[in-house]
Amino acid sequence: MGSLEQSSSSPDANSADSIAHGSACLTFRKVPASAASSRAALVLTGLMAVTGCGDSQTGVQVHFRLGQLAYDELRLTVTGSPVSSDGGSSSATTLVDPTTKGRFRGPFPAGDQSVVVYLPDSLAGTVVHCGGQALLTGAVVASGSADLTIERAKLKPVEIVMVPAGGGPPAPGAAGAGGGPATSSGAGGTAGVSGTSGTTGATGASGTTGASGTTGASGSAGGPSTPGTGGGPTGAAGTGAPTMRANGESCGVASECLSAHCSDGVCCESECGMSCRSCANADSKGLCRPVAEGTRDPRAMCDDKGAASCQTNGLCDASGKCAVYPAGTSCAPASCTDKEDMAIPERLCDGMGHCADTPKVKCVMPSRCVAGICS
Repeated sequence: MGSLEQSSSSPDANSADSIAHGSACLTFRKVPASAASSRAALVLTGLMAVTGCGDSQTGVQVHFRLGQLAYDELRLTVTGSPVSSDGGSSSATTLVDPTTKGRFRGPFPAGDQSVVVYLPDSLAGTVVHCGGQALLTGAVVASGSADLTIERAKLKPVEIVMVPAGGGPPAPGAAGAGGGPATSSGAGGTAGVSGTSGTTGATGASGTTGASGTTGASGSAGGPSTPGTGGGPTGAAGTGAPTMRANGESCGVASECLSAHCSDGVCCESECGMSCRSCANADSKGLCRPVAEGTRDPRAMCDDKGAASCQTNGLCDASGKCAVYPAGTSCAPASCTDKEDMAIPERLCDGMGHCADTPKVKCVMPSRCVAGICS
């Protein structure tokens, strides 16, 4: 696999080009051939910390699965909706722009490519969308995308299977061996005035995606006493390769899918291993999307920590995250101080994962506190 060059500059093999773009930090450098793995060489690396990003290892490693595709330009888009201080999500932000620092020009040899992008720790918990396009002489020839959740101090891998423009699986394989015409026609009987017709040869059986055997030729008319000999034998079944399945189609193992991902019983765009997400939602089969609000987490990653904690309740919220106990949920019953001279009202959850404090009420003599009430 050859080295990628960033579109606005071409760093030499022994130098790095550090770039700060939006919320992402990238440093691109060529990787020696000895660093290549048997599956794909890591040819683009965005690993160096620059001003504003600190020195953590928070980021994403994007693997473009390109196979034998011919292309001369590769573009990467990374967008995300950072989590705000109140636990909600802000509007989508472009972290890597495909028209500037996410644009790489060839020429490239055939094979896969990888890009590593470092992100600020503040993006931990953010679901980012990674998209890629491969172009040849300015025209898009393949594209793909995948989502994942950023984790602090972790370099999260994600695979993007680049599907050729026009969609659909690759062309089927050649016809299986053994199909084709029958080996011989029936031997002719001696001509006669009222001879019995010869039997027709059997049709060749179809191979799996292979070509069908040709029907054997009919026997010639038999004589008055001898029937014609039958047609040729059945052609052997072909052995073509099975058709790969598209995203959204049912599957049992990843090898059945064009995307190489089988999740929740269907072929999916990614592994979709995050909490509160599924590839089998009725309106988005084959896409990793949040489940309905109030649904129990299909990944069993959202624990129910109990109402007294006001934290996660085992269900999912509308944004695809673990839900907390809603505001107004009782987290501590009313009580009294040890001296029974002050009442402590019932405490309620604030909807943000905290059991809110309530002011104590002093009982006016001669009343005393009983079960959290001055009486």
